[in-house]
Amino acid sequence: MPTINPYDLARRGGVLEGSNSVLEFERLEAALAEDAEIEEPVTWRAQFAPFPGEDHDAGLTLSVSARLPLSCVRCLSPVQVPIEFERAFRLVADESQAALLDEQAEDHDVLAVGRHFDLLALVEDELIMALPLMPRHAQCPPAADVPMPADVYD
Repeated sequence: MPTINPYDLARRGGVLEGSNSVLEFERLEAALAEDAEIEEPVTWRAQFAPFPGEDHDAGLTLSVSARLPLSCVRCLSPVQVPIEFERAFRLVADESQAALLDEQAEDHDVLAVGRHFDLLALVEDELIMALPLMPRHAQCPPAADVPMPADVYD
């Protein structure tokens, strides 16, 4: 997806939505279990609107749903982890304004973005932050019987 102008979309009340393969997100792909099957794409929806009470700031509600194959911390085999979230953002023009406003914000995050905004990079960032620290199966599958060489026990 090319960059978008979030402020223009906010003025028009624009909505963007899509579905992307997990493999399109290089940094996220690095966190996945090796050789795991990817069952579903990442689906997302971005709804833009003027930020309430502000003429120049944009509001963004981002909804993301994914099912990611991660490595179980117990058995190390792949476990499909559902990830679903909705986040609210206030988009502002510069970092100093974002830092000041972010301290005061309780129900949304504040991001400094220009008129060329990479929405899929934000989707990827939020997915990475939503990954569980210790993914695991509710009950791990039985371990494969791997014969050990006889001299290990001698």
